[in-house]
Amino acid sequence: MENQADNERRSTSHDEIVKLINILTEDLKHSHEHLQQEDTQVHRRLYVRVAASLIESWVSALKADILDAYEHGEFTPSHAELAILLEETYELTDKGRINKRPYFASIDRNIRFTFDIFIHTHSLETPLEYDSHLWDSLKKAVLVRNRITHPKRGSDLTITDEELNLMREGFAWFVSHALALQLTLNEKYKRENAELEQIMAKTAQEQSKPESSAS
Repeated sequence: MENQADNERRSTSHDEIVKLINILTEDLKHSHEHLQQEDTQVHRRLYVRVAASLIESWVSALKADILDAYEHGEFTPSHAELAILLEETYELTDKGRINKRPYFASIDRNIRFTFDIFIHTHSLETPLEYDSHLWDSLKKAVLVRNRITHPKRGSDLTITDEELNLMREGFAWFVSHALALQLTLNEKYKRENAELEQIMAKTAQEQSKPESSAS
């Protein structure tokens, strides 16, 4: 298990992720409003970039929740799962020493991995619709974001109506599933708390009964 300094650093990191999500949510709101008012390529690129960044930040928040469960002994990931959750990979140098490097996965792979681990960590039963055309829209939208982020020619910066709709559909798929996971987890906690309260009330009632005197 990690030491207290690591835990505090992870907690601070999670708080920063939440702040980032709040900022990006406002950015997305404003970029959508600008796009509605004036549909230009500049506003389209801004909308696609912000939507993708918000998805990535949300995934980071889910990973932070999983790591928190790991730190409290509620979940035991494999070595490979832990490395990916920490976004780390390792290699040996020519001197035989271990070199740690950051690991970057595509957004769609990161989403699928994180959703599945989140469900396993919290023992949830939430169906994920990976066979939906909206999931395919998200994967295609990621390619559009990558293309405008690393353009090789002027035409790479142009976002078509179809491509803009891909991001809208893909973003809607992600948000609906991320919220479904959180709502399912909240309902689980409510049930567990209600059951715990019943047990405690029953225990308190039994303890308050007067003991029968010996004959």
